[in-house]
Amino acid sequence: MFDRALEFVMQQECPGGNRRKSYVDDPDDRGGATNQGITQAVYDAWQKEHGLPSKPVRHITDREVDAIYKRNYWEGGLCYLLPDLVALAHFDACVNHGVGRACKLLQASVGAKQDGIIGPVTLGTVNALEANLVVLRYIVERMWFYRQIAKNDSSQTKFLVGPWLLRLHNLYEEVTGD
Repeated sequence: MFDRALEFVMQQECPGGNRRKSYVDDPDDRGGATNQGITQAVYDAWQKEHGLPSKPVRHITDREVDAIYKRNYWEGGLCYLLPDLVALAHFDACVNHGVGRACKLLQASVGAKQDGIIGPVTLGTVNALEANLVVLRYIVERMWFYRQIAKNDSSQTKFLVGPWLLRLHNLYEEVTGD
C-alpha cells in the first residue's frame, strides 16, 4: 500500500508527475524551499540524523525522498496500521500537515479524542467505520483546516483556492474511483 500512497502523493507534489521540476520556493509558503514535497527543514534533519552535512533541498535524490516519506510519514503516521483507503488519505495528510496535525484531523473525522496519537482507541474507532466514510469525513476535516489557515492569514488564500482544494479533490477521486 505504501507504493500506491507514495505514487498519489508524488502526483500532488510534482507537477505533471515530473520529479525533476518539483522544486519550489514561494515566499508565501510557510514550509519554505521544497522539493518533491520535502521541505528544507525536513531534509536538514534527515541529513543531520545520518551524519551528513546540510545541502540545499534542490539537490535531494529520489532515493532520499522515498526514504523520508516512508520513515517520517508512512511509518511515523502509523499508516500501515490503517485500512488501505484510510492509510492513503492519512499518509497524504501526514505529508501535507505534519504527522501530529494529521493524526488530530483523523481523530476528529472519526469522533475520537484529538490527542495526536494513533493508539488502540483511535484504531478501534477507525476500524469500526466504513473506510470510505472515514476518508470522506477526513477530507472534510482537512478542508475546514485549510479554510481556517486562509481565514487567519490572507496570504495563504492562494493555496486554498489552488493546490490545497485540488489535492482534496484528487484524493476524493482516488479513493472513490470517480
